[in-house]
Parts: sequence; C-alpha cells; structure tokens
Amino acid sequence: MSDSLTIRPWNAADIPAVARILALGWHQAYASFMPEAVLAPRSDPEYRTRELSRWLDQDFDDTREALLVAETEDCVSGFVAVRLGDKADLGTVAFIPLLYVAPQAQRRRLGARLLLAGLDWIGARASGALAIPAFAQNPYRGFYDAIGGITAKTVMVDLDGHSFDVVQYYWPSLEAARFGIPSRL
Repeated sequence: MSDSLTIRPWNAADIPAVARILALGWHQAYASFMPEAVLAPRSDPEYRTRELSRWLDQDFDDTREALLVAETEDCVSGFVAVRLGDKADLGTVAFIPLLYVAPQAQRRRLGARLLLAGLDWIGARASGALAIPAFAQNPYRGFYDAIGGITAKTVMVDLDGHSFDVVQYYWPSLEAARFGIPSRL
C-alpha cells in the first residue's frame, strides 16, 4: 500500500467515487448469485449516487454513524460505514453495514485498514460487541472468518421480492475484532 493513504470522514465531493465503488463491489461480489433484476440497479453508479445522496443528505446521523473514505494518491479507493446500535438482536454496540474497496486497490490490505479506522470511530463512542453482516454467498466474506468473526446467526433479507441469506458475524468486543486484523496488515 502506498504511503499516501489517508482515511478520513466523507465529504460531498466523495459521493460519486463512493457510489462507483459500491456499484462495482456489488457487481463483483454478487453477480454469481443475485438475479439481474436485483443486481442491475445496485450495480449502476448513477443509481448508487442518488441513493447515497439521499442517505447522506436526509437520513445520516453523524452522532450515531460514520462514513470513512480511504484516499490513495488523491483518489477515493474504498470506504467503510459504521453505525452505533444493535444488529440482528445480537446485543452489539455497533455494526458495519458497508465495507468496500475499489477493484484496483484490492489485495493491498486497504479493507483491513478501513475496518481498523471504523473500530477506532466506534471505540471513541462505545465499548462492547460488534456485528458485520454479509450475504452468505458473498465470495469475499472469508475475510471476516480470517479475522476471527463468529457466525452468530443467519437471517433472511428481502430485496425486490427475492430472499437472500445474510450471515451475521459477531465479535464479543472491539478488541477481539482488532486482534485478528494485524496479521492482515
């Protein structure tokens, strides 16, 4: 990874880059199992730009959530969204709903660095258990296994009338989540 890595809070200028990364990430990770009717809009950067703009303008609560972007060489290369609160009735203090890295920046430990930054944000506000949801068929969810995530439960989610299993990964503490990450840096 380049020494020029900066992880910082989002700003409005980041929305198109974050939307592009999210759209590419969905296509890369979910095209093998998700019906085209569900995947197509979510793989469209313009759709994602509108969706992110709505969330960040109308629903985003910076006292309870953060969107952190990784910037390398003046380019947004990944992002992590973190939220305080319970996920799937696991008794967590926080969860990470989104963690994506641009295809050209993958395999450089950027995801681990983003995850650590998200844990730092959470740790400054709360202490306790953490959850990260991932589609069961996501070929990249092995990352969460590798850093010590425990499969706590699997829940069904509905997207546009299609059901998908989502694995809820669990760490009993933020320290437990951090413990597995250094080997990935």
